[in-house]
Amino acid sequence: MLSFVTRRLGFAAITLFSVLTLVFLLVRILPGDPALVLLGDQASPASIAAVHQKLGLDKPVLVQYGSFLWDALQGDLGNSMITGRPVSAEILNVLPYTLELTIAALALGLILGVPAGVWAAVKRNKMPDFIIRFISLLGLSLPAFVAAILLLMVFAIQLKWFPVISAGGSGDILERLRQMALPTLSLALIMMTYITRVTRSAMLEVLSQDYVRTARAKGASQYSVVWKHALGNCLVPIATVVGLYLGILIGNSVLTEIVFSRPGLGKLILSALTQRDYTLLQGMIVVYTFMVVIVNLVTDLIYGLLDPRIQYK
Repeated sequence: MLSFVTRRLGFAAITLFSVLTLVFLLVRILPGDPALVLLGDQASPASIAAVHQKLGLDKPVLVQYGSFLWDALQGDLGNSMITGRPVSAEILNVLPYTLELTIAALALGLILGVPAGVWAAVKRNKMPDFIIRFISLLGLSLPAFVAAILLLMVFAIQLKWFPVISAGGSGDILERLRQMALPTLSLALIMMTYITRVTRSAMLEVLSQDYVRTARAKGASQYSVVWKHALGNCLVPIATVVGLYLGILIGNSVLTEIVFSRPGLGKLILSALTQRDYTLLQGMIVVYTFMVVIVNLVTDLIYGLLDPRIQYK
């Protein structure tokens, strides 16, 4: 088990190092001079040179790269070029909203997706199966921002059941849940479709195994066969799809937060792009990458707990 965890931690470290290098290079090949963003097009060469010195852009690229890696490993992502505040403080100020939305969407996707996939497998080639497969296919076909806009138009603008703007800062727990409902449902529908289809496929395979037929021959009830014997052996593929698409879910939260005017990393990254705040943009990419790497690492470790045979591979 220790060897398994060590290997996974090594792979995670290599991945994070590679992405940090890629982020450093991408930010520096973007068009435009950060000094001109701060000072304007009419800035004098002396002013531009002073800003370059302050930001460390006058140093050789390798020196900049080494400083960037060293600071990132210590949690120092620099200061925002627009506000002057530490990037880590800017991100930590809105990160709880994005995590809250993502975790709620994941939980709702599991609550809806796993039973739907199990039911579709049990009712294979019957009407419930056709309906569930059609809904899941429809969910896969809708981009995240389209689903968000449709929910907003129907339930917020037409029916007025939920607020148009999800401020996310209400002290009233019921009002906060009401503001989270549409953004959470928008993300959960996408997660639910993936979980439903994977659960159905895994259940169909498991239900055809000899030990399931043996359990039925011994008189085990349908509930016991499906939920106790079969579902437990479907957890690895379900964990796989959750780990794989949780990163996509975090990315889709950006669009969802923008559509619903909800505070979070989505609005912050949009602000960084429009204002050309390269330092903030660089820090946010690092944070997103770190979250995805951590999700994949946790998923790998969960594999080892669900199926001990994986630990030796």
